[in-house]
Amino acid sequence: MSMSKHKNIVEEYISFVDFNYLWIVMPLIGAGSVVDVMRQVRPSNQPGIQDEAIIATIMKETLEGLLYLHSNR
Repeated sequence: MSMSKHKNIVEEYISFVDFNYLWIVMPLIGAGSVVDVMRQVRPSNQPGIQDEAIIATIMKETLEGLLYLHSNR
């Protein structure tokens, strides 16, 4: 993963195993996670994202990252 260079893959600085745990050190992402986006765009009294364009964008970008990871580079 540390060799991955794609706009939708978070950079990995280093990873190591401590007892039974895998630790992956990554940069802090200023924009936050998808959960942070969901909290910003949904009304507090309604669960989920109602705007299909936002859902489609999240899915498209996620799938592009997965395609990159699973393709023969």
